[in-house]
Amino acid sequence: YFFGNLDAFNLFRQTRAWTPWDRELSRKMTATLVAFALTGDPSTAEVKWPAWTAENPLYIRFGDTISVEKANPERLEFMTKHRPAPAGSAPRRTGFPVD
Repeated sequence: YFFGNLDAFNLFRQTRAWTPWDRELSRKMTATLVAFALTGDPSTAEVKWPAWTAENPLYIRFGDTISVEKANPERLEFMTKHRPAPAGSAPRRTGFPVD
């Protein structure tokens, strides 16, 4: 959706039946990406993107509608407490062939 390439999925055979809303959503999402690249602000005339702050953690939810929602701090804390291991630091598995 963000890259506006919905038709690429149906290039060789139809794999998706895009609706008018799919196309409108993709157009609006792509516009926010372009606005961000050009100005550093993803807001457009159609999608007002709120600034994120710790006191008011708002984000845009793209789906059946486009809405501004407040992040759940408890879910964000989970991500802080359970960070993925740095690349290359995973323990080596034994019993498997070595590359």
